[in-house]
Amino acid sequence: MNLVPHSIRWRMQLWHGALLAIVLTGFTVTAWRLQWNDEMRRVDVELQQQIQTMLGIMHGGPNRPPHRRADNPFLPPLFGDDRPPPPPGIRTPDDLYDWATQIGNSSRYYKIWTGPGQHVEDSAGLLANELTIPEELPEGELTPLTRDTIINGRQAREVIETAQRETILVAGRTLEPELEESRRLAWKLTVLGTGVWLLAFFGGGWLTRRALRPIQNITSTATRISSGHLDERINVEEADSELGQLAGVLNDTFARLQQSFDQQAQFTADAAHELRTPISVLLSQTQLALARERSPDEYRKTLEACQRSAKRMHALTESLLELAKLDTSTGITRHQPIDLATIARDCIEHLQPLAEARGVQLVPRLEPSPVQGDDSQLSQILTNLLSNALHHSPENSVIHISTGSTIGTSFATITDQGPGIAAEHLPHLFDRFYRADSSRNRNQGGAGLGLAICQTIAKAHGGHMTVTSEVGHGSTFGLSLPARMA
Repeated sequence: MNLVPHSIRWRMQLWHGALLAIVLTGFTVTAWRLQWNDEMRRVDVELQQQIQTMLGIMHGGPNRPPHRRADNPFLPPLFGDDRPPPPPGIRTPDDLYDWATQIGNSSRYYKIWTGPGQHVEDSAGLLANELTIPEELPEGELTPLTRDTIINGRQAREVIETAQRETILVAGRTLEPELEESRRLAWKLTVLGTGVWLLAFFGGGWLTRRALRPIQNITSTATRISSGHLDERINVEEADSELGQLAGVLNDTFARLQQSFDQQAQFTADAAHELRTPISVLLSQTQLALARERSPDEYRKTLEACQRSAKRMHALTESLLELAKLDTSTGITRHQPIDLATIARDCIEHLQPLAEARGVQLVPRLEPSPVQGDDSQLSQILTNLLSNALHHSPENSVIHISTGSTIGTSFATITDQGPGIAAEHLPHLFDRFYRADSSRNRNQGGAGLGLAICQTIAKAHGGHMTVTSEVGHGSTFGLSLPARMA
């Protein structure tokens, strides 16, 4: 069973919550530990001051009383906020002994050993009775050693010091006040950390939901587009953000898809329209031929009409197949170094008989124009352009064919002296099945696909086609391609 949710929002929220929990736990434990260490340092200072006072009394003069009983202290605890100071009337060690006996059940305690482990003095009460000589002693005299221990079931803190003549002093106190304060602090930090975590978790969830809202808009819009609403676009509120840039890219993609679908629908309609005419001619001619008996000449004329329609259908089918092949290919089929001047020279030589038959003069001006690509496809472009120029040029006119190169670009241009093309037709001249006017119609054998094929081949080579024309002053078609580096 997969316990991780599939939603990106919940995954982000859970990861952020887990990371925040780790950070807050570390902060809480660190704060609690620092506070506890600070309390222990304060307790250690109190116990060290008590040991120093004990040492001062032990070495203070000849009135030091002899050892009395192990359960009655000679040196009472003298420091601490919860212990009253000795009464003003205490002036001798005996007075101090009597006062210490009265307060022997204090939470503070001490014990002293001298010589080879000989017990000298301790505080009254059960706490001191459990003390034994420590196994671990300070490394030098008057160098304190602290430790945590359990005395009579109560957690305590002790300071151990050594003095002259192998004297060992242990002073300690139970830690009930500090433990209670530590528990209160731990509870406060836990409640505060939990509150901060809950606030950050749900607040982070709200912020994550707002941050990911554009993704929901993108998803819903893409779903509607996929269901057929190709004209819809994603609303880009923050164009400079990452999601805004993604939405912009998707909008461009959807626009291209819509354009592609529109072109496909238009292409299908145009192809059906172009094929309908020759098919109608074929059907009508055969129906007339079969309606009654005809003479051989009539049958011949019928067959000739059917042949013309079949040729037109064949040419249209070849063009459609060529476009389909170019549309589905991922690039140029062949990459080889070629020169547009060489290709143009071959095209001129191939079409020279047609130019002479029409009384048109071909004037070449061919300079080196190196490119990289498929020579057969580029030859198809120049042949198509030159054929169109010959078909639409009047007798005794001139067609100029030029090739050359500039910085980074190689080009070929064909300029005729034909009737020209109106300006409103120029932007659509390379669209499929588009015809500018009656001077370039299907009666002359074209289906409106030649220039579209040329543009498709040019784009496959990384270039483009251009056209400039003026009615009554001819047209100039150009091919621009990236120049081949030497």
